[in-house]
Amino acid sequence: MARSISTPSLAWTRQIRITGRSGRHRLVNLLLVSFHAFMGTFTAASIICAYENIAEDLGVSLQRASYLTSLQIAVLGGAPLFWKPLSQRFGRRPIFLLSLVGSCVCNIGCAKSPDYASMAACRALVSFFICPAFALGSAVVAETFFQHERARYMGVWTVLVTLGVPIGPFIFGFVTQRVGYQWIYWVLAITNGCQLLLYIFFGPETRYIGDDVQSSASAFKREYLSIRRIDPTPLKLYEFLQPLALFTNIPVLLAACAYAMVFLFASVLASVEVPQLLQSKFELNAQQLGLQFLGLIIGSLLGEQLGGIMSDVWMNTRARRIKHRPAPEYRLWLSYGGFLLSIAGVTIFLVCTEQATPGKWTVVPVVGTGIAAFGNQVVTTVLTTYSVDTMAAGKASAGDAGSVGVFINFVRSTWGFIGPFWFPAMFESVGVARSAGVIAALIMGASPLLLSLRALSELSSYSLSTSSYFALIHCFISSIAMAFFLPRTGFRVLSALPRAAPVSRVSAVPPRLPRVQPLTRRFLATTPQEQPRLRLGSTAPNFKALTTHGEIDFHEYIGDSWAILFSHPADFTPVCTTELGAFAKMKDEFEKRGVKMIGLSANDLGSHDKWIQDINEVSNTNLQFPIIADADRKVAFLYDMISQEDLDNLPEKGIAFTIRSVFIIDPSKKIRLTMLYPASTGRNSAEVLRVIDSLQTADKKGIATPIDWKVGDDVIVPPTVSTEDAKKKFGDVRVVKPYLRYTKF
Repeated sequence: MARSISTPSLAWTRQIRITGRSGRHRLVNLLLVSFHAFMGTFTAASIICAYENIAEDLGVSLQRASYLTSLQIAVLGGAPLFWKPLSQRFGRRPIFLLSLVGSCVCNIGCAKSPDYASMAACRALVSFFICPAFALGSAVVAETFFQHERARYMGVWTVLVTLGVPIGPFIFGFVTQRVGYQWIYWVLAITNGCQLLLYIFFGPETRYIGDDVQSSASAFKREYLSIRRIDPTPLKLYEFLQPLALFTNIPVLLAACAYAMVFLFASVLASVEVPQLLQSKFELNAQQLGLQFLGLIIGSLLGEQLGGIMSDVWMNTRARRIKHRPAPEYRLWLSYGGFLLSIAGVTIFLVCTEQATPGKWTVVPVVGTGIAAFGNQVVTTVLTTYSVDTMAAGKASAGDAGSVGVFINFVRSTWGFIGPFWFPAMFESVGVARSAGVIAALIMGASPLLLSLRALSELSSYSLSTSSYFALIHCFISSIAMAFFLPRTGFRVLSALPRAAPVSRVSAVPPRLPRVQPLTRRFLATTPQEQPRLRLGSTAPNFKALTTHGEIDFHEYIGDSWAILFSHPADFTPVCTTELGAFAKMKDEFEKRGVKMIGLSANDLGSHDKWIQDINEVSNTNLQFPIIADADRKVAFLYDMISQEDLDNLPEKGIAFTIRSVFIIDPSKKIRLTMLYPASTGRNSAEVLRVIDSLQTADKKGIATPIDWKVGDDVIVPPTVSTEDAKKKFGDVRVVKPYLRYTKF
C-alpha cells in the first residue's frame, strides 16, 4: 500500500522522536536542499552580466554567448528525469553529494575553457549535475513536513529556486567588473565545495521505507554514514520517464501549464531581456547592470509571504471553519492576484523601458520587474503546493511528490527555454511597449486552466462525466492554442494598428550615446530619437575593442594625437582592399602630421590577419596600423556606420553591413570631420590628407581654407577678424569683397 504524504514518513518521524531535533534538524536539512536548488538557477543566470566579456574573449557573437545560459535552462528541464529514479533507490543524500562533486569539477572546467565549444560542454555538464535538488525539493518537503505547514516550507524551496535567477547577475556583475568573468566559475566551484562539506556533516538521509523503522543501526549511521540501496525494487527503464506520466494527471498538468506561462514572462523575460533592453538604453556597465535585478529579488521575497505563509493561514482558517481539511483547489484563490500582478509588472517594465529617455536611468522599469516577480512567486508557491496536495489527496507516495517537482520543472523549463528565441521577433514586429498586450493575452489565456481546476474540485475523486471531460479538454486545447499561435497572429494584428506619433522632446543637449549599441534585429527598428546622433564638435564615443594589435581603449590609443577612424563593409572585398593599401602607403605622411590611423571591418581577427596578407601583396606595402574586429557591429552602431538601406533590408543573419565612414578626431577627442561613402564608392586618400592639413592649419593660424585648397595656396581671413587686424597678423591681405579676403600663408 502506498503511504499517504499528508504526514512525514514513519521512519523519519521515529528519528525525530529519538534525536529530539524535530524543528532544527528538519529546518537545516531544508535550507541545505533549498540552497542546492537555488544553485541551479543561480549558476545558469550567473553569466548574464558577462555576455559581452565572454563574447570578446572567445571570439564569438553576443548572441552565441547568450546560448550558454539557454543551454543550461534546457538541461535543467530534462536532467532531473535521470536523477529522480536513482534517488528513489539509493536515497537523496548520495545523489546530492555526487551532484556537488560533479558541479564543482565542471565549474573548474568552465573557468579553464580555452574556447566556446569546451565552455558550452562544461556548462551543460554543470547543469546536469547541479539539478537534482532543483526538482526533488518537493519530495524532501513532503517527506519531512506535515501538510498544514507544507506551503510555508515548500515556499522556502520555491523562493530560492526563483531567487537564483536575479541574484546570479546581481552578485556577479560586481565580480565581472572587478576581477573578470572567469572568477564567476571559480566562485561557483568554491561554493559547491562548501556545500559538499555542509552536506557531509549536516545533510541527513530523508528517504525511508518500512524496513528502516525496524533497523537496529543507530540513527546517526543510517542518516550520515550509510550509502546503500534503500529500495531493493529492481530499477526499470520506464521509471526514468515516469514523471512525464503526469501529463495524464489533469489537475497537475493544468497547474503546470498555467504556472509555466507566468514563469516565462515574469521570470525569464524579466531577467534575460534586462541586458538587451536596459544596458544599452541607460549605458550600464556590468556592475550597474547587476543592480537592475534588485527589483526581482525584492519582489520574490515579498511574494513568498503571500504565496507561502499566508497560503497556509488561508487553508488552516478554512479548515477550522468547515471542521475538515478543505479541497486543495481552495488554495488556488490566492493565485489569481499573482496572475494579475505579473501582467501589471511586465507591462510597466516594457512600456516604461520604451518611453525612458536614452542615457537617463529611471527606476520605474526595475519597479515593474519587482511587481512581476511578486506575482510570479505567489503563483509559483501556490500552484506547486497545490500540485503536491493533489497527489496527497490521491494517497500518493512521497516519490510521486518528487515526480511533481520534476514534472513542473520540465514543463516550465521547456517553455522558458523556447521564449528567448521568439522574444526578438515579438519586439521587432510589435514594439517593446506593445508586446505587453501580447503577454497579457497569453497569461490571461492560461486562466481557463485554473477555472478548470476549480470545476474539478467539485467532482468526487476527479471522476468526470463525459460532458465535463470534453469541456476540460476543450478548455485545455484552447489555452495551448492561444499560447502557441497568439504570438504569431498578435504580431500581425498589433503591427497593423496605427502607431502614435512620437512625443517631441526638445533638449539643449542631445542624448548621450550608448557605449554598447544593441546588436540584434530587435533593436534595429529604433525610433529616430533613439538612434545615434554624432555631431561635429561632440566627443567621440569611447570604446574597448579587439584589434590586430591587441585590445585597445580608443581614447587611450588616441592620446594627444589626431586620429582617423575609418570603416569598411567587409574583409576580402575589392574596393576595401585597394583603400587599405592606399592608406598603408601614406603612413609616413600621416605620422608627420601627428595622426594615428585605425581601421574597422565587420569580421573577426582571424579574417583580418589573412586579409592583411592580401592587402600587402596587392598594394606592395606593409600595413602597420590596427584594424578593429567588429563582427558584432558594436563600434559600427556606436558610430552610426550603418546605411538605412541595410536597416530596411537586413541580411539573413539579421545584422546590417557597415558603410565606408571616415571620422577625423582631434587630440581633445572631438569629432572634427565625418565623411560617408556608399559601399560601391572608394574613398580618396589624398582628400583625407588634405582635410587633415586644413583642420590643423586652421587651428594653428586661425584662418579658413577655400575650395580645393592645398598646402601653399592662399587662405581666407575669417569674417570675425578685421582687415586691419589681419594685416597686422598675416601681413599682405587681398580684399575681393568685404567678406572675402585672402592672405598668403
